[in-house]
Amino acid sequence: MDHKFRREPSCVLCSLQFSFKDPTNPIGGKCPLLLKCGHSVCEGCMRSVTRGSTSVTCTICSQVSEANKFRNQEELREEFPLNVYSVGQVALKRSGKHKPKDQLIGFYSQKKQMNSETVLCGECGERAADCSCLQCDVHFCTRCFTRIHDSSVILRKHEKVDIKGNYKLNKDAFCKEHKDRCLQIYCNDCELYCCKDCVFSAHLGHSCVEVEQKNVEVLEKFSEAYDEANAVLKQLYHTRKKLQSNGLQVQDEDAANLERQVAIHYNRLHGLLQLQEEELLKKIRNCKDEAQKSLGSVLTNLEENIKEMETILTVGKASLEPSNFSSLPLSPLLDKLTNVTEMPCYLLLNNDQSINNFGFHEDSSIIDLLKGHCTISVPDKRTYELCSKLNLPEDYQFESIPHFPDPFKKPDLSVLTSRKKLGKITTNQLSEPKLLKTEAKNKPMSYQETLRKNRLTLQNNNSEETMSTSSADSAFEKICVAPALEEGTTEIVRICHLISPNNFYVQRKCTYSQLEKLRDHFSKQMNIKKNQPASVEKYEIYLVQFKVDKKWYRAQVKEVMEDKCEIFYVDYGNTETVDIKKLRDIPERYKTIPDQAIHCSLANCVPVGGMWNEEAVKIFTSMSNNVELSMFVVNINRTSKLHEVHLRRVQDLNCSFADSLIFLGCAGQTDVVNLQGLFKDPSSKKGFFKDIDIQKGDTFDGQVTHISTPTNFYLQRIADGGKLLLQQMTDLTLVYSHMGPQENVIYNPTPGMMVAAKFSDGSWYRGVILSIPRSCHIEVQYVDFGNVETVNWKDVRLLLPKFQKMSAQGLKCSLSDIAPKHEKGWTASAKK
Repeated sequence: MDHKFRREPSCVLCSLQFSFKDPTNPIGGKCPLLLKCGHSVCEGCMRSVTRGSTSVTCTICSQVSEANKFRNQEELREEFPLNVYSVGQVALKRSGKHKPKDQLIGFYSQKKQMNSETVLCGECGERAADCSCLQCDVHFCTRCFTRIHDSSVILRKHEKVDIKGNYKLNKDAFCKEHKDRCLQIYCNDCELYCCKDCVFSAHLGHSCVEVEQKNVEVLEKFSEAYDEANAVLKQLYHTRKKLQSNGLQVQDEDAANLERQVAIHYNRLHGLLQLQEEELLKKIRNCKDEAQKSLGSVLTNLEENIKEMETILTVGKASLEPSNFSSLPLSPLLDKLTNVTEMPCYLLLNNDQSINNFGFHEDSSIIDLLKGHCTISVPDKRTYELCSKLNLPEDYQFESIPHFPDPFKKPDLSVLTSRKKLGKITTNQLSEPKLLKTEAKNKPMSYQETLRKNRLTLQNNNSEETMSTSSADSAFEKICVAPALEEGTTEIVRICHLISPNNFYVQRKCTYSQLEKLRDHFSKQMNIKKNQPASVEKYEIYLVQFKVDKKWYRAQVKEVMEDKCEIFYVDYGNTETVDIKKLRDIPERYKTIPDQAIHCSLANCVPVGGMWNEEAVKIFTSMSNNVELSMFVVNINRTSKLHEVHLRRVQDLNCSFADSLIFLGCAGQTDVVNLQGLFKDPSSKKGFFKDIDIQKGDTFDGQVTHISTPTNFYLQRIADGGKLLLQQMTDLTLVYSHMGPQENVIYNPTPGMMVAAKFSDGSWYRGVILSIPRSCHIEVQYVDFGNVETVNWKDVRLLLPKFQKMSAQGLKCSLSDIAPKHEKGWTASAKK
């Protein structure tokens, strides 16, 4: 428990903490004593109360404990024993060993006080940074910059710039193609900035303006965004200051109060247990004391009886002496001896007949009762995080930020807006790149230089031309003008939501970036949270914040259920149930955008058994995950807008999704469709292993590796002892044994394909596909040995190019000048 919030043991009457000097012998007025209710009171308060009263009332539970006047400490502690649990707590606190070791707390030398807005040196971390290195991309103080960069010839060439007001710190101000040139031109057609060299090489004939004019156009929006960013920075400063003022641990009164309640309860519980323990031990001590007392009485009687018996026997012994026998009468002694024979001489334990033996009788149910006798309620998740203003809950209470100097206050913008507007740009206004004289003399004139020399004029852009549309408007226009899908067309797509091979959604490549722009536009609009609809209508389009990435997307209401509704993300295909309060109105123009999630189904492909199983969905996912697909539209249902399509991966157009599912036994084919020509792939020719260069009449050593018949067998040529082949087989097995489950998988095997196949001995060998005998199985011939095996598809992978260079080492041979004796062919004995 955190020592900062834990309440130390204290008296229920005076509320002062218990204390004493020696925990091995706690004495004094602040020693904890136990009341009958289990709570603790200090010895000083107990003495004060008992002077004028015969009872003590607990201020926590109001239970009354009877108390008499006590003459000394022993009598007081006999009635109200010392609370050993509280004594242990106080002793542990004084030792300091119970304090948690916080790795976040330490002691450091005092540093110079810095403002919260000061940028520190990235090297020493102590002094304020006043310069920056463009090449290192680090802020330095002057001392550290000099010390580091003067130590190396290379580092001396780095450029040092002032950290305040230097445009060179903005790396976005430089051309990505020509690293040392500033961006001076903005192309309206391409919507990007470029340098003057880029204009001649890539933007001839485009609508271009100078950067200054473009800046004037976006100045108003930039100013608003700057103010918002500055406000966010102030809030960040305020949040940091609030955290630092409270230390690294944030005050949480609810948790602290709960800790106090738990501590008080268990302190009392320990007290009650101690009281019960004392009561039981007292009963045992009373029994022992009574036994000891009886033993003392028995010992006294025993001593008296022994003395009496010794006296009688001494006299009797003397009477039997011959000298006394005639003078001493024996009859009186006989009576005494007869009487003492009945004297008790055996020690007997007189037990209570109802209790035979000592015993400890435990109620085992009390253990389970104690374990669950009390519970606490704490949140499952109680963590702190930084949240943007857009994603704050509606009931968030904003705090006032104290005023402090603003180091990022904007300069006067009137100077910028009062500048004279620029006119059109021509190549006459663009300076040519500076070349060395030798380069200009010897280097042949390029096409771009010819254009510069001829001073071709760029497309005019007069000063009255309106500002270019925003990225959201541009995305809106490009999506709306995208041509609709038609039957017989091919489109590059990606899967955006998958339910089954006959029920999935795709997005077209031509709208990827536009959808992202719309998403970012919706998410940046601060007034979205205010546009809550007055009523929610079924099939209407709204904006909804997706709970995973906190971005806003278009969604259509499918069902309305009291305070919740089921929505369909029209641009992505997934559905979700959300609170109606999460819906926001969307501008009407964005409702007219066609749904970008295209509902699709694999054509000519039906599930085996009438329903897609989990394995089929898993295979479909692995084939389509994070890859672009070539989609051929076979049929469009105009009513349901379901597109029946054929899918192939762009990087492997030989791999048809439908054929793969059919081969793997997950699907069946409905119609036979000739797909030839639907997908053009210039690299679709199957590869073949090189032939071994052997001429007629050559002689070489070899070993037979596989025999079918005397006229059909395979052998390997032994040229280098087989070292190269052995090394390749070793490398092949090593590479393919460590491949991931989705690497080089063959979903659509075809005859003639070069593969690596796993043999029954666990090793991998080169092979070629001969046929597909049945689903999930491939007939493979191992090209270096000649044998043919039927292998499970999971044990066959595409052969890497580096293993295709060596020619097939299994040479197909036939014995010359012989033929089988029987017409039916070679007999078994001949083959053997």
